[in-house]
Amino acid sequence: MYPFVSIIIPTVRVNEILRQCLDSLAQQDYPRERFEIILVSKEKLSLEASRNVRVIFGIEFADARNKGVRAAEGEFIAFVDDDCVIPKDWISKAMKYFQNNQA
Repeated sequence: MYPFVSIIIPTVRVNEILRQCLDSLAQQDYPRERFEIILVSKEKLSLEASRNVRVIFGIEFADARNKGVRAAEGEFIAFVDDDCVIPKDWISKAMKYFQNNQA
């Protein structure tokens, strides 16, 4: 069973770099139904519906991570900056550290 992961991204605007970040998360080799992406911003953002991203707005940048954690539904929380491109095996590699290897 795959643990559910919440990925929180504080941001200030939608731009090409953020789109690349979201595209890299959409290409993860981890099951898509087992992670959520939460974008936290002060301003209301408009994203394409196909991105499957929850947007929380009206939050000061300094408090974005905390508000994202409060909204998260995952068993695990991961933070990503909005200017990062994420390797496709990022979530699956991280989750290997949390597997129960006891017999």
